[in-house]
Amino acid sequence: MFMNKRFAVVTPLVASVFLAVSAVTVLAQNATTKASKPEAATATGTAQSDDVANEKLVDLWENMLHNVRIARGDLAKSYAQAILDLKPKAHDVYLLSVKSTDALSVLKDQAAKIEGVKTLTDQILKLIETGYQDDRSNPDQIGRSIIALGGGADSFENASKRLIISGEYAIPQMVQVLADPQSTRIQKERVASVLPRFSRESVNAMAAALSSGNPAVMDEVARALGQIGYRQAAPYLKAVLANPNILDSTKKAVQTALVQLVGKEGAEQSVAQLAYAAALDYYNNDQSLVPGLQTTANVWSWQNERLTYDRVPREIYTDIYAMQLSAMALQADPKFYPAMALWLAADFRREADLPNGAADPTMPANMPSARFFALASPPEILQSVLANGMKIKNSAVTLGAMEALVRTQGAKSLAQPVANGAQPLVEALRYNDRQVR
Repeated sequence: MFMNKRFAVVTPLVASVFLAVSAVTVLAQNATTKASKPEAATATGTAQSDDVANEKLVDLWENMLHNVRIARGDLAKSYAQAILDLKPKAHDVYLLSVKSTDALSVLKDQAAKIEGVKTLTDQILKLIETGYQDDRSNPDQIGRSIIALGGGADSFENASKRLIISGEYAIPQMVQVLADPQSTRIQKERVASVLPRFSRESVNAMAAALSSGNPAVMDEVARALGQIGYRQAAPYLKAVLANPNILDSTKKAVQTALVQLVGKEGAEQSVAQLAYAAALDYYNNDQSLVPGLQTTANVWSWQNERLTYDRVPREIYTDIYAMQLSAMALQADPKFYPAMALWLAADFRREADLPNGAADPTMPANMPSARFFALASPPEILQSVLANGMKIKNSAVTLGAMEALVRTQGAKSLAQPVANGAQPLVEALRYNDRQVR
């Protein structure tokens, strides 16, 4: 299975003049700080209130948003600073953002257009993010909700709603219930009945759980993925079918889910084909895959017999999944050459998109740069990378491929057509970035 490996890195295969992504280098699986193992569920603890008691904070918040909306920079700055001076609880600021339906777009987009306001609203956005993550990812709260699933109809429905709000953060503990031989039949049935009600955000966590190797988990997760209906899970389902030792019940559940996601014809495609298609969707920033306005997003994997995640800057989230799925395609079929170019293009963009001062926890500290891999690549791959960069109008990808082509093959290599006959060099002459032209 693929998801139990952190990542695969590209290595040159000189004899065949192709760049291959192999499983030779796997990222240090325990070198980075992972999400902590969900604590055992307990029935104790106090629920956090949905009300903000600090009336002054509420007043400052409403005035700040109003003045940002009408572009009164002086007043917006004053109210934003006053909020920060109060040192409010992140949970309270998060609750205020939930009650103001346009708060995130106001603070993120409109504030950026007002001189001197963005530095303050960025700090407030970080408070919102902290409160948001703490509230919905609280393991004790999730554990109590899972226990409450075993109650009567009202208790079950209320607990279901809370778990759905927790979203992907609830999946690890729900998977634990399915995997635990000590769980009762009723507990497993209740958890299984809620999983299909989760949203697209939880799909990657569930897809990672397919690598558990536990039939009880794989069967129910596959059924849920089929009903949720997002095709990004298709390559992970297909990878399960590549294991000749899976149980008939698992095989049937996975096959049914796969057809639900991509149809009968799509289900006949290989792991490499499905993984590459999903990688392209991420690379092209398909709107169904792009994370929301939060500042971070989670990259899920199965590690040490449990689900875990790396929290990454949202700017590189789609780049990371494009790389992972390209590597998955190449692990399944080392001669699937389009995935090599896509991996490299996504790596160039990931490096360019990584915010200043931020880190990518999915990568080891000694990970070579995209430029390193580009200089080791044959012109056919680099031409495809150049075409990819031109297609999405990304200067980092385009310039990276052009530099590598000139350094390794000479300027004449830029005129070489790609597989479909297109000549990226000709397109580059019309590019809107002067440096590229």
